[in-house]
Amino acid sequence: MTGSHQAYYQTPGHFVAAAAVLSFFCILAVSLRLLARKRQRQKFGCDDALITVSTIITLAIASAMFYGVSKRGFGYPFRLPDGFEGDPFDIVTDQIVVTGKIQYIYAILLPLALGCAKLSILFFYMRIFSVNTNSATHILLVIAAVLMGSWTISFFFATVFQCKLDMWAIWSTVHDFGAHCPDSMVIDVALCASDFAFDLVLVAFPLPLIWRLNLSTTNKVTATGVFSLGGVAIVASLIRLIMQIRIMVQGLDPDADGILVITEYLYWGMIECGTGIFAACLPVMQSLFRNQTWASRLRSTRDTAFSKLFRSGRSRTTVATGPSIKLETPVPGSKAASDRMFDGSVSRLVISKDEVEDPGSFELDGPGTYHYGASRIREAV
Repeated sequence: MTGSHQAYYQTPGHFVAAAAVLSFFCILAVSLRLLARKRQRQKFGCDDALITVSTIITLAIASAMFYGVSKRGFGYPFRLPDGFEGDPFDIVTDQIVVTGKIQYIYAILLPLALGCAKLSILFFYMRIFSVNTNSATHILLVIAAVLMGSWTISFFFATVFQCKLDMWAIWSTVHDFGAHCPDSMVIDVALCASDFAFDLVLVAFPLPLIWRLNLSTTNKVTATGVFSLGGVAIVASLIRLIMQIRIMVQGLDPDADGILVITEYLYWGMIECGTGIFAACLPVMQSLFRNQTWASRLRSTRDTAFSKLFRSGRSRTTVATGPSIKLETPVPGSKAASDRMFDGSVSRLVISKDEVEDPGSFELDGPGTYHYGASRIREAV
């Protein structure tokens, strides 16, 4: 066990660097996301709250990784006490205790971090693709969100009680761990497999919706590329899955270094969390670097879906807050309809009370003409 070869990701330098760099980019991505929301005058939604929570949990995981390396619990080969000649699977050292405790903390936090990130992506999809609560897309997204929430809660508690109430066995001997935590490997494989499958669904879900829209080929390719960046997280989850299946099939290998195996598992888990958060924030924060994003163009092409929200009659309402804006549209019949029609697309418009049952506030992505079904919103310059 002391002579195991170390891959680059099992060394202290790369292990710490991954945690530090990904933590920095997570903080940067979420900060830019929130700044983009503020500049576009968009509401702080469930997707923003969930990705913020996921980032906080990921930073906690990174902190645990830093501490573990400082105590030689990760990134360093397992060291037997001098003169020890017994069974290495029947010994407890300070190194094993540190590794086991941090591994347990990591295992508890991982489904929370991944679950919140995936839920954030689903709620973002609702912002972009959901036309109304009766649409098939919205119903599918709600079902996916319920499943993802259940997945997160289930694996959180399954991990907490993987050894029932004998948590001490995780940082005890290998034999104690095997005796008191017999389902631990099954839980890990189930987590990795379902995580990988859900990642595939999240990346694939928006692609057919994007390519059916009336966007230019350039914008379709750009949007596809942005959503496909989640593929990096898929690779990390696939590597973790392969690792867990290999360990479960081969069993406890006396020639393998358990410390380095755990180091590798934590490394790829951190990669998945960090890249997943960055990919989830990219579609929002790109608006800071472009005058008009593909997302605003995407919203402006949902003509047929939005037209269902209007009455058959046509009317004209002139409104102004800030720049003068003229609205020519079949008048929505309720605040709910007007909210859904203009969400994220018009700059704090207030429709007159005599035209709708209740005035609503809205937001604008940028100057120009926006088409929503039979309606047209034009900024007067």
